[in-house]
Amino acid sequence: MKTYNYNDSIGRKIATCSRLIGNGLNKKFKDLNCPLTFEQWKIMTCLRPREGISQNELAVIVDKDHTLVSKLVSSLIKRKMLLRIPDPNDKRTNRVFLTQEGKEILQNLATEQVQVFLDSIVEDIPEHEVEIFSSVLDRIIKKTQ
Repeated sequence: MKTYNYNDSIGRKIATCSRLIGNGLNKKFKDLNCPLTFEQWKIMTCLRPREGISQNELAVIVDKDHTLVSKLVSSLIKRKMLLRIPDPNDKRTNRVFLTQEGKEILQNLATEQVQVFLDSIVEDIPEHEVEIFSSVLDRIIKKTQ
């Protein structure tokens, strides 16, 4: 049995990679005067095909704590990117929608810039290796859920 070495562990490498991608995207957004952070972008991107879902459903989809999602949603509401509307059938539930401004930010700037950034990360890696890496990550995610 191998001796555990934190610096060589897959968990540390995945966490570091995730953090660095988030930091890189935050810098990219800032350089482009995009009014979003990476975390806000994730909320909006996950909401786009599912407009009108509850904040609790959104928290599950983005795999974030409900309190953090509520803060991110509130911040995006203040920036006029999202709307929060009480569910007519359950006043304890809020439904979340993109505003026109939020849709335009996603369509015109943020999503394209994210794709350019992510493509640049793997541009020197053969496509078949990226596919294998993605497949392995999917299997790790499935085993840890």
